[in-house]
Amino acid sequence: MAGGLGWSYWLTGGGDVGVRLLEAALACPGEASAACRALAMEWACAVRANSGLGLDDAVAQGEQAIELWREAGDDRGRRDAITLLAGVHVMRGDRARAIELFDEATALYQVDPGNWSQAVGLSTAGRAASLRGDLVEAEALQHRCVAHFEGAGVTWAVAAVNSDIALIAELRGDLDGAVVATQKALDAARLLGLALSEAQLLARLGNLMLELGDEARAEALHGEALVLGEESGATLGTTFALVGRATMRRRAGRLDEAAALATEAIGLYRSADAPIGVGRALSVLGFVAEQQGRLDEARRLHRDALDLVRDRDLRLAAQALEGLAGVEAAAGDGTRAAMLLGRAARLRSDAGGAPAGPASDVERITGAATALLGEAAFADAYTSGGPAPIDELVGPGPG
Repeated sequence: MAGGLGWSYWLTGGGDVGVRLLEAALACPGEASAACRALAMEWACAVRANSGLGLDDAVAQGEQAIELWREAGDDRGRRDAITLLAGVHVMRGDRARAIELFDEATALYQVDPGNWSQAVGLSTAGRAASLRGDLVEAEALQHRCVAHFEGAGVTWAVAAVNSDIALIAELRGDLDGAVVATQKALDAARLLGLALSEAQLLARLGNLMLELGDEARAEALHGEALVLGEESGATLGTTFALVGRATMRRRAGRLDEAAALATEAIGLYRSADAPIGVGRALSVLGFVAEQQGRLDEARRLHRDALDLVRDRDLRLAAQALEGLAGVEAAAGDGTRAAMLLGRAARLRSDAGGAPAGPASDVERITGAATALLGEAAFADAYTSGGPAPIDELVGPGPG
């Protein structure tokens, strides 16, 4: 009973209550089958991770769930737990481990001829392909998957897979396609009353609108996400919206407000054991410091961001390099700024091909570096920076 209540609390918002109830179920006295304990542990992992209540603890619970399913001799339960744990590793930025787990789950799904297993196997294969950088294959697999779920009327799965399709489109630079898929996922989440998913998708849609240059729409969507996040305890939706809003405030010159929003997001991300998110928000603070003329602090913040994300998220690593380019341009070193911009562009290409959008600072920094060097020298430095080792370009940290 406690386990079922815990899952229900998470679906409708209230992940902290959900985790407490699920862990209470696991602590109940008396004997329970390995399968029963595995399911409760798996749900606790899902609720904890998706509610922003600690990814490290979620990983531990996911691993325990897999071992309990193995003890129960239940490959169907084990494959679901493996898939769930892979998703948690995606959130942590551990791509290699996530790929390994998605591949293991795919093999288990593919041996089952049932329509459900085949559909989920397409999804896990698609997620692994996306992490490997094969976006064409990933997109094809996810579209085949969502067609299965739409035909079967499995609305929550339609929401989840469309969310993956949106991310692939975003990586390719197809922002309009990403908006369409995110809206489909959002509609499905709203239909089912999945408050935590709805808050996260609202914030993601707001960030897409920011990339497209529609700041009024982005502002409205971020506002909806923040209200829903406050009501439901949706940490991930709240943090996405805070960073997006911080970016808008910074671009409008409201730098103190931007810093306050980014600092709030960092606190939430750290409480959730989410290093990628911390890096995302640190970059905002780095840009704020640069615009305020605090170049040493800006350089430190962007380096700290880079350290957190370079092995986890290539697009955010590119953003950190762009931030460092801004610092070097402001310090009068146009050559290093141009080289950093070239290396950042190479990372964006490696991540799927999407260039920096209008919400970035690349155009501003490019203009500053070009003014220092002239167009020809800028182009030469930019080109030479593309293949350069990142550590060589960034240099040693302070102290």
